Amino acid sequence: MPMALEGQTYLRMRLES
Repeated sequence: MPMALEGQTYLRMRLES
């Protein structure tokens, strides 16, 4: 499920920003 992983990474980057 690459899509799920991508979503998690996106959320993580947004939170870190």
